[in-house]
Amino acid sequence: MTDRPMRILYDHQMFALQRFGGITRIFIELARRLSLEPDCDVYWHRGYHMDAYDVSDFQPRLKRYWSMDRPPPGLGRWPRERINRHAFRWFARTIRGGVDVYHPSYFDAHLLEIPKARHVAVTVYDMILERFMADQPRVQAQIEGKRRLVERADLVFVISEHTRKDVVELLGVDPARTVLTYPASDIASVEATPLPPSVGDQPFVLYVGPRTKYKNFGVLVEAYGRSAWLRRAVQVVCIGGGPFLEPELATMREHGLSDRFRQLDGDDRLLKSLYQRAAALAWTSRYEGFGIPPLEAMQVGCPVVCAPTSSMPEVVGDAALFFDPDQPDDLAEQLSRIVGDTALRASLIQRGRQRADRFSWDGMAAATLEGYRRLVH
Repeated sequence: MTDRPMRILYDHQMFALQRFGGITRIFIELARRLSLEPDCDVYWHRGYHMDAYDVSDFQPRLKRYWSMDRPPPGLGRWPRERINRHAFRWFARTIRGGVDVYHPSYFDAHLLEIPKARHVAVTVYDMILERFMADQPRVQAQIEGKRRLVERADLVFVISEHTRKDVVELLGVDPARTVLTYPASDIASVEATPLPPSVGDQPFVLYVGPRTKYKNFGVLVEAYGRSAWLRRAVQVVCIGGGPFLEPELATMREHGLSDRFRQLDGDDRLLKSLYQRAAALAWTSRYEGFGIPPLEAMQVGCPVVCAPTSSMPEVVGDAALFFDPDQPDDLAEQLSRIVGDTALRASLIQRGRQRADRFSWDGMAAATLEGYRRLVH
């Protein structure tokens, strides 16, 4: 490499798919921090995007940047993906001499042919599709794209040791080709919004996010169905994941829980308010690449009850109560302990805040930059 700064290229992929999200946040924070480094030139093709992040604080520091939040004139009938592919091709051609590291934000392997890149790095966030959905035709393109990108990549970033283990096991990656880059959370800096009246004044357990199969939401319903004390003392508030489905409602009706579970949608401001008011976060998932909600909860003083599966022990350490994900009675017992034991709650909150301090975007960016430098130098 010459004495010029290292050229790093980020693309549009996840910014065309997520309004907000963990993956887009990783690349936002990388661009924000690495654009401060004197030996880095950051090129970002944000593209025709749907994300709603404000990047005005660091966008002028980028070496080159292109972004649109509506289709170009005359191309309104083109799919977003087609517009972005053509725009990315143009953007890459404007970088004379190519880039040192191309780090795609997702797994469209067809984009590899577009930029002239000396090295390719890829981040693997989890192996959920391979573990739980490998037989579903609709995800085969993503599974194959990830496999091709990982095979092509000179360096594979992983967001937890558990994800590294899965990448080695399922994709045959040499561990020496992997770098651990834990993500972080900034929910502590978000301005909380008042809770809607529908939440009421009664204590509640919080559930965050999708309720798909591996998320194991059913164990929470069963736990309430088996505990008269929980049903009487604490309701459940779910945020995100969409309205309850009929099978979920049927199970709630079967256990007499229809008035004990409610579902809300909202942004991080509402989420923060819910964390701050909740008696506990019930994180029932069987598998996570990392698990941002437990980290968010710990950061703002919400005790966590979770299963000791996949990456969860890495995230929460000794700052949570664990339960067997196959035992609703165990979950009910742990939730009852948190709600009823003031000293235990205080201890978990203190330990949680200390644990959350271990994860930072600065740390994530530093580990990523070290990986880039390892490739280039």
